[in-house]
Amino acid sequence: MSDDPAPRVMPSRPFRLRPQLVSEDDIQATVCRALDVLLLAPAVWWAMPIGHIQLTGAQAARLARIGTKRNLPDLMVLHGGTLHGIELKRAGGRLSRTRTVRTRSGGLRVLDGQAEFFPVLAAAGMRLHVARDLDSVLAYLRDAGVPLRGAT
Repeated sequence: MSDDPAPRVMPSRPFRLRPQLVSEDDIQATVCRALDVLLLAPAVWWAMPIGHIQLTGAQAARLARIGTKRNLPDLMVLHGGTLHGIELKRAGGRLSRTRTVRTRSGGLRVLDGQAEFFPVLAAAGMRLHVARDLDSVLAYLRDAGVPLRGAT
């Protein structure tokens, strides 16, 4: 007989089928391709990809010094004198909240969240929409009267 212990059998977990979560980057890429094709003049759009790239502290500080603002919506659409801000969130995603962080030097810094900053943007005149997919973006733009190819 051997003194080796019997192999441990790990209990198996039940198999659960989960829907594939699409990343915000993939949602944004899809929406951007669609806007390039579907948005009609005189409407224009552009992306605000500030939160999509991890920055070093020095890079973030430099961008802040030259006026880059945190918490702007991912996409901007300008039409008829109205600026539309579209924030893209994946399924289950939500607007960021204000939080306090400790700086490298040990001080405290308050980072405004989208949930608190978006009402400020709305008060300044921006129309805002949070979307989870392309269909939601296009429906919002149609309802807002932004000209889209193929819209009736």
